[in-house]
Amino acid sequence: MIKIAVCDDEKIFVDRISEIVKKFFVAQNMDCQVDAFDSGKVFVQLEEKMGKYDIVFMDMQMDGMDGLQTAKCLRRYCGEAFLVFVTAFAKYAMDGYKVQANRYVIKDYEKMEADICEALTNAVQRINVDFKKVTYNFSKIGEREIYVKDITYVEYMNHRSIFHLISKGEKKEYYIYKKLDDIERDFSSETLMRIHQSYLVNVSQIYEIHKEEVILLDGTRLHYPKYRHKELWQRYLRRKGEF
Repeated sequence: MIKIAVCDDEKIFVDRISEIVKKFFVAQNMDCQVDAFDSGKVFVQLEEKMGKYDIVFMDMQMDGMDGLQTAKCLRRYCGEAFLVFVTAFAKYAMDGYKVQANRYVIKDYEKMEADICEALTNAVQRINVDFKKVTYNFSKIGEREIYVKDITYVEYMNHRSIFHLISKGEKKEYYIYKKLDDIERDFSSETLMRIHQSYLVNVSQIYEIHKEEVILLDGTRLHYPKYRHKELWQRYLRRKGEF
C-alpha cells in the first residue's frame, strides 16, 4: 500500500489534493492511504514516523512553520520520500532543491489535477525501483535480501565491495568479494551512480553535490574527480526529477 501525506493549512486544498490522489490510485487499481495534516507543526510532531510516507504533498506557504522548514524535518527522518511542493507562487519552487523536492504543483483548484497526476505517475515509477530487492551471498553472514532504497553507497576496497546500508535508522555494512563493475551492472544506472572508481552512490541518498564532493543524507562525504561534475549533476536531476 502506498502511503501519502497531504500537509496544507487550507482545508479546501487538502480536500482537493486528497480527492485527486485517491482518484488516481483507483484508476491504477492500487491501494493507497491518504493522511491529512493542517500544519507543518502537526506533521513534524510525528518525528521518525514521518518516514512511513512514500509520497508527501507539502504547501510551501503555511502559517507558522512553512513548507521548507517542515520539509527539512521530514528529510531528517526520511530521505527517500517523494516530495511534491504545492505553491501559489512558482518563484518559490526553486527553494525545493534545498530539501530534495521532486516536483512542484501550482496551487490552482481547477488546473492542478494534471500536474498532480504527472507527479504521482513519476512517484510510483520511482517507488517501484526503490522497493526492489536484491540478494547477495555476503561474506561471513551468507545470503541476504536487501532493499535497494536501504543502500547509501557501495565502496570497493581491498578486493571487496562493501555495501553501506541504513535500514530503519540503523547503519549496517555487508561485504562481498566481487568487483564494483559487476555490482554496477546489477543495478539501473539511474539508481546507483558511479562517481569514482571506488564508489557507487544511491542517488536518493544524495544531499548535496559540490565540485569534487558528494554529501549524503547521513553526512558521509565522498570525493570524486572534478571532470565528472557535469555528468553527475545531470544524472542526479534525471533521477530526482527536475522542476
